[in-house]
Amino acid sequence: MYNTFLRNLSVLCISATLLLAQDVILTLDGGNLNYDSNSDIAGFQFSHNGCVTGASGGDAVASGFSVSASASTVLAFSFSGALIPAGTGTLVVLDGDVTEDCITDLVFSAPGGVSLEVAIGDGVVEADYVVEVSNNVFTPAHLDIEPGETVQWMNVDGFHNVDGSTDTYPDNPDSFYSGSASNDAWTYSYTFSVAGSYDYECNPHADMGMVGTITVGGGDVCDDDSACNTGDEGDCEYAVTNYDCDGNCTANIDCVGECGGSAFEDSCGICNGDGTSCAESTVNILYSSDVDIGGFQFNTTSGTLTGAYGGASADAGFSVSASNVTVLGFSMTGATIPAGEGVLLTLTYIGDGNICLSNLILSDQGGSELDASIEDCLTVYYHVPCDDADADDICDDIDDCVGMYDSCGI
Repeated sequence: MYNTFLRNLSVLCISATLLLAQDVILTLDGGNLNYDSNSDIAGFQFSHNGCVTGASGGDAVASGFSVSASASTVLAFSFSGALIPAGTGTLVVLDGDVTEDCITDLVFSAPGGVSLEVAIGDGVVEADYVVEVSNNVFTPAHLDIEPGETVQWMNVDGFHNVDGSTDTYPDNPDSFYSGSASNDAWTYSYTFSVAGSYDYECNPHADMGMVGTITVGGGDVCDDDSACNTGDEGDCEYAVTNYDCDGNCTANIDCVGECGGSAFEDSCGICNGDGTSCAESTVNILYSSDVDIGGFQFNTTSGTLTGAYGGASADAGFSVSASNVTVLGFSMTGATIPAGEGVLLTLTYIGDGNICLSNLILSDQGGSELDASIEDCLTVYYHVPCDDADADDICDDIDDCVGMYDSCGI
């Protein structure tokens, strides 16, 4: 705890020394650029980033100074050798959206052209880290910081500077430089916004080992232009195959909605189908009837009918229609299909599965409905009912032994 106290006291003393070392302290109050100077001011100049649109008034004009403001510079001096007396006051009134951050490169002179030390603000830059510059070393010589944090160097003793420029260190992600080496009790601050590893040195004493390093954001930065996070801290991140970095599909989307998938519609328009669902097949419808057939109608299960032709229906001149799942056949002239058996007609259909008949209606020559049935899915069957007293499935009119049995029951 005692060492920490001494350390904090040391930094406080350094800051106080640097504050006292400034000849002119500037502060900004709205557009009023105020000053606190321990010396008469013979002239001043500073740069800006375009934030100043005009400059007038203040003690500069009151003292007879000529004040001008260009797109990047404010300049004030006296043609008659007049001075702004040491003390405090408003130096000049600035027009525009002016902040302390937009004012740089302050140059103030005392009578005789002597340069004055000047700072804007409270004279001490608020920094996240402070590096002491003395005894030909930077203390600490290495820092680990995050992007957006500020490092301030304080020259405590000796003829030193800070050079982390890309001219001196081409591999540095960004450039920083305090200027030429000086014995003054100077400070220099830099805010590191680009992640990476930085080297810097004191130019006069680099050969003596007065160098330092700063790692911003861990130093692990993605530098692959094809990555989604180029320039960011951490490992490179890449888009998933067939997608861009925003998650948009860059490949074809298949019929099941998969980006870059291999599913496709077959010739029947079915996703991932094998082309059989719309292939046309044929099947023969058979008949077996004891009487002449005057007309018929039935439905089909499975598949979709595309046509009906041929068979005994065509031979008899029947008008036949096939619609979706229904087949209808009859004669406009009263023709019939002779009793017997054979192919009633041939059906064409598309779809998977095997055709089977249902809802059969069969009529005779006079239009009376016959009590027909469907056998084995594809056969229209009708036989005239008969008497069968002995229930041997032989009609009595053709049974040679109706009701006659021997002693053995035969």
